[in-house]
Amino acid sequence: MGQVRSQLAGVGASVEDRWTDDRMDFNVAVLAQTISGRIDVGDSEVRLEVDLPWMLAMLAENITGRIARQGTLMLTKS
Repeated sequence: MGQVRSQLAGVGASVEDRWTDDRMDFNVAVLAQTISGRIDVGDSEVRLEVDLPWMLAMLAENITGRIARQGTLMLTKS
């Protein structure tokens, strides 16, 4: 979320996140659009769920692959 904050710093975005045990709930509001979601960290997997406004939901298929690739890179770095 720190990277999201720094990338959106110049556009007046609001980025909130809250950890509870192994779950992070987040909200990102920018340009009158709010994206919310949660990340659950398990012993053998990480699950990301994102709730998109309808305008951004049309782009979800394009974004899904990128998120999966980036997440895999982050989890395999040593």
